[in-house]
Amino acid sequence: MFTRVSTFKCDAGRLDEVATLVDKLAPVMKQVPGIVHSSVSWRDDGSGVIVAIYESETKAAAAVETIQAVWAEALTLLTEPPQIATYKNAAITF
Repeated sequence: MFTRVSTFKCDAGRLDEVATLVDKLAPVMKQVPGIVHSSVSWRDDGSGVIVAIYESETKAAAAVETIQAVWAEALTLLTEPPQIATYKNAAITF
């Protein structure tokens, strides 16, 4: 498995919009080919993290266009560009 971790920062005064957007985009994320798990967490200060686990690095690469479209909807909420880290070895522990 392969993991992509994206950290983000958004306007703390718009966290209700973050929650609404997460609910809206959840069905889209479930349909991304090769995705095994995705979760989003954020703090009251507007900082957050998205963890996405894919079946393979190849499938994660193939999903980039779809994921960029998801990010495009979130850009108006962000106060800085997201930072992305990748991990070539992953396991779901429960």
